[in-house]
Amino acid sequence: MLTAAALAELVDELTPLCVGRTVLEVAPLPPRDLLIVLGSDDPDAGVRRLRVSADPEAPRLHLQIAPVRSHTGPVGPFFERLAERLVDARCTGLTALAGERSVRLAFRAPAGPCSLFGEFFGRNANLVLVDRDDRIEDVLALPKPGTRSAERLAPGTELRPPGRRNAPDEAESTTPQPLVDLLPAPPARGGLAALAPLSWRVEASLGALAEAKWIEGQRKDLANRLERRLRAARHLATGLTAKLASAEEAERDRMDGELLLSNLHVLKRGMTEARLTDLFSADQSERTIPLDPRRTPHENADRFFARYKKSLRSLERVPEELERAQAEATQLELLLEEARSDTSDPDALEARARRDGLLVERQPKTKKGPRKPAARLPYRTFRGSKGSEIRVGKSARDNDELSLKLARGNDLWLHTAGAPGSHVVLVLAGQKAPDDDEVLDAAHLALHYSPLRGARRADIHIARCKQLRKPKRAPAGLVEVGGGKTLSLRVEDERLARLLETR
Repeated sequence: MLTAAALAELVDELTPLCVGRTVLEVAPLPPRDLLIVLGSDDPDAGVRRLRVSADPEAPRLHLQIAPVRSHTGPVGPFFERLAERLVDARCTGLTALAGERSVRLAFRAPAGPCSLFGEFFGRNANLVLVDRDDRIEDVLALPKPGTRSAERLAPGTELRPPGRRNAPDEAESTTPQPLVDLLPAPPARGGLAALAPLSWRVEASLGALAEAKWIEGQRKDLANRLERRLRAARHLATGLTAKLASAEEAERDRMDGELLLSNLHVLKRGMTEARLTDLFSADQSERTIPLDPRRTPHENADRFFARYKKSLRSLERVPEELERAQAEATQLELLLEEARSDTSDPDALEARARRDGLLVERQPKTKKGPRKPAARLPYRTFRGSKGSEIRVGKSARDNDELSLKLARGNDLWLHTAGAPGSHVVLVLAGQKAPDDDEVLDAAHLALHYSPLRGARRADIHIARCKQLRKPKRAPAGLVEVGGGKTLSLRVEDERLARLLETR
């Protein structure tokens, strides 16, 4: 960690290289770093990239000499505010606060003078933007409410030193240790490294440490995501294997239909079961076949034949889907093994996983100020291609609440056929008929949030919510559907990826 004396040495070296230059860009490197790109009135003087880092493991200030990874995606309100204030501003001063591990970067900005304070003390490192009167405009890392730090860094208050944390070390107060004794000598390098050797020493040592820790964190994060995806692929393969084993049950449906047809003369509407001689068994024992009392005997027989044909259609696709799931699991196992290697490149592995369809792009998270926890909703929310809201139940009990209590009668209800899964509701908000494209969106979500996730095709039940009924003493999530239709869905990867990004 840099001492107050080492920071003072750095400031002395950086001042002639940075002061008097104009800010061309503020390049955020979330979560705790940024580059201030400084240009000169002299076109031959080139640019300087000043690295300001509040990384808890390696807080530091130096010229950025080596190439740096650029950031894409949201950056957070502090970085946005800093860019608004500093772009086109002129750097007027670089000052190390006496005896403190803090540095002031002063600017003459179009909207008025301002300063950026870098507080470089370990895990409490921070960046603070203040106005001409040193009143706080914004803070990078918001302290926990109710703490002394939160009081000290409250917006609108005058920035005060943090107290004893900024006091000089006892050893430093007597014999300050020069920066060259604190950090090892870096590899020899010309150009700016020769012009700012102390800065290069800080970048090569603390910067390399921070980069190594960041890469290790990326490896762990990637490995965790691959592990979750691998578990899902294995779960799908297990489910498809079990589905293949259900071929005998499908054949039983056909036999029961044949038995009912051959005994129509003894069956009547209103019967809940039929006890018939099983002509298909070796001993021709008695078989009890459940019946729907609302249907005629012939309709009951047709119901068994329909189930049999549906099972056959489903079974036709299972071998192909099983092979695909097993191949995906194998790919994920190999990627996971690479991700756990100390020499792996997490960015390259991530790109390969996305290219092969094994991972989707992750939505970045941005931290905002403290807020009250929102009331828990029993569903996840997505947006259809035309802007309609699509709700997906989170659990079996949530499915009941979503479909039977929160949904309106004309809203569209979707669910995977022949498999458990989340209830999906396409909110129509007064529309009489749903948009066909958004029905496909909702069907993709119904498949994705079911044990059949990863399958390329599936049958999806579609009905109006008013056609649902909860049987007495039925377990959570189980409903009866009095109508509707079945959609044979073929998965579109781009559509699913777009939908997941709208959550």
